[in-house]
Amino acid sequence: MASECHYKRLWTRSLIHQEAGKMKLAYITLIRHNPVFDPLVDGKHRGTPHDIIKTYAPLVKESLVFGNSDFTPEEAVAVIAHRQLSAVVFGQPWIRNPDYAQRIEQGKRNGGAFGQRDMRASNP
Repeated sequence: MASECHYKRLWTRSLIHQEAGKMKLAYITLIRHNPVFDPLVDGKHRGTPHDIIKTYAPLVKESLVFGNSDFTPEEAVAVIAHRQLSAVVFGQPWIRNPDYAQRIEQGKRNGGAFGQRDMRASNP
């Protein structure tokens, strides 16, 4: 069961996205919850795990909505095809593999989803 704090965070974030949408920004990037980047505070993760895209993307009416954080190429295609997002951006995979787009086009998989790795693992 979600705590009162959880609902307050969701309400606050919803309001922020609604108001940001009114500013007619060129785009807004929504970053999916990723436990790897969720800091521990007093032994508990600080974030509120929920579906960021489904919760906030519909609130933005006047701007393009981009998504980020641990998308597979297949997920990216699906959310764009279903018009949940205007685009998906890839940061970490591109930094590790500057030829990431070509890898996707060629269907090359390096030990998992197109060269992605568990971010909790130590650096190679």
